[in-house]
Amino acid sequence: MYYASDFLHSDEDGLIDIEQSVNHTMKVFRTLNIPLEEHFYLIFRSKPHYIYKDWKLSGLACVYMLMNGDPDDVNNLAQQQTTLIDQMLHHMNPSQLSHIKNAYR
Repeated sequence: MYYASDFLHSDEDGLIDIEQSVNHTMKVFRTLNIPLEEHFYLIFRSKPHYIYKDWKLSGLACVYMLMNGDPDDVNNLAQQQTTLIDQMLHHMNPSQLSHIKNAYR
């Protein structure tokens, strides 16, 4: 499990960003008929001066959060997407990579 706040700003001002990003990802899951309760779990966490809402995410929800990211922070979004793609490519075998290359020719 992963925390949504690990991927987006988690200071007091960034809590809205987390909520918007989680809600957007949930909309994607609903569209794909993927059960939300298997991938999103509402929790509350604390910082020294406040308590905030966060979400535990499954691996699949985490990937969607990384793909969608925070559209207001394009640099961070691009970095997250690049990291995700790089990790995926390192786990593929040569025939899978060849298939992807051929699909875009």
